[in-house]
Amino acid sequence: MERLFDGLFAFLAFVVIVGLVVVIHEAGHHLAAKWVGVRVDVFSVGFGKRLFGWKRGETDYRVSLIPLGGFVKMHGDGISEEPIGAPDELVSRKPWEKMLIFAAGPAMNLVLTPLLLAATYMIGFETSAHVFEAPVVGVVEVGSPAEDGGVRAGDAILAVDGETVEDWRQLGAAVALRPGATVPVRVERDGSEVDIPVTLGVLDPHRIGTLGAHPCLRVVVGSVQSGGAAAAAGLEVGDELLAIDGEPTCASQALVKNLQAGEGSTRTFTVLRDDEELSIALTPRWHEPPGRWMIGIGPRDRAVRTVVERHGPVEALQAGVSDSIDYGGLILTTLGRLVTGHLSMRVLESPIGIAEGASTVARQGLIPSLQFMAFISLNLGLLNLLPIPILDGGRMALVGLEAVRGRDLAQRTKEWILLAGFVMIVVLMVVVLFLDVIKRLES
Repeated sequence: MERLFDGLFAFLAFVVIVGLVVVIHEAGHHLAAKWVGVRVDVFSVGFGKRLFGWKRGETDYRVSLIPLGGFVKMHGDGISEEPIGAPDELVSRKPWEKMLIFAAGPAMNLVLTPLLLAATYMIGFETSAHVFEAPVVGVVEVGSPAEDGGVRAGDAILAVDGETVEDWRQLGAAVALRPGATVPVRVERDGSEVDIPVTLGVLDPHRIGTLGAHPCLRVVVGSVQSGGAAAAAGLEVGDELLAIDGEPTCASQALVKNLQAGEGSTRTFTVLRDDEELSIALTPRWHEPPGRWMIGIGPRDRAVRTVVERHGPVEALQAGVSDSIDYGGLILTTLGRLVTGHLSMRVLESPIGIAEGASTVARQGLIPSLQFMAFISLNLGLLNLLPIPILDGGRMALVGLEAVRGRDLAQRTKEWILLAGFVMIVVLMVVVLFLDVIKRLES
């Protein structure tokens, strides 16, 4: 029953968040068509059988059975009906007017994105301060590509594969886009810059790159194993581990590394509990498997410092535009690396993954939901501009070709081109859906 409820919630979150973005996209086409004088026969929220609606002027505004996005049906579009040459038909309009209509949908999404992000900045949200700070390594994972390559705690990472990184967000993106590649990682160490060759790892299930170098984070006890060394010593859930034998702890990975170095000797843990520092003597125990010294806790990392991002309207809009440009660049770079084979198609999400993401952010609250909606809107806007037949970019490319030729393509030719684009999109969706299922079976 719980699984059924979770599935229903994910579906509803998908319908609301993604559906709104698609409807706004279609509203762009609708408004542009009306403005240049093209008759709009149908503006539908959803697909399939008409449930209810109203007619205003020549347009049937309806809600349809399948609540996944929506569509606009323009008179004489040359796809679903044969044009007769009437002035209010789409095919009768000038090339620039057609271009405007097709571009208006993606344009609405590209405008919506910074507005949604600006709204989050105006409302205000708490975030980890280190995300926007220079990537100074606090801890290196045991056995990670960073450790194998020679990256050390205290190194300031300046660039990956020649790409400058100024904060942890940029570092994460640069690494994620280069799975399995051997790249120079430039670090500042002891006042000098050094290039370190590192073979990045591949993180399943999405097959993105991983480095294994992290900022210094607070280590908090998330769970205590019954009968384990920590329980016997008196550690409790919620305790913050400040230091081991006077050496500050810095992320759970450093804790694991520190325990192995001690080879089972009794250690003194400095613990913060209810604003009071305690000293607890604790002796790790050897566990086989996994073949290492353990104390029997589930550690969780928390940011050392958080900041509240809240701005006035002007600053919020500036931040929203800046974030949109950064995310847009990441999307385009990802597409480029997918085309060239440097990234696996497993990084793409099917509607299943998007629905799960929508469900997650919906449970987290308004700010994550708006941020997710902004990212979906940006993706929809940019991807629709690709010159693939059936997408807006493909329709614009056909209009441009006809303008260069000085006459329209034959109706049958356009139908075949658009059909080919439709088949391409369907095949891509099937492949992504198949890979999404495989990812879930493997996890």
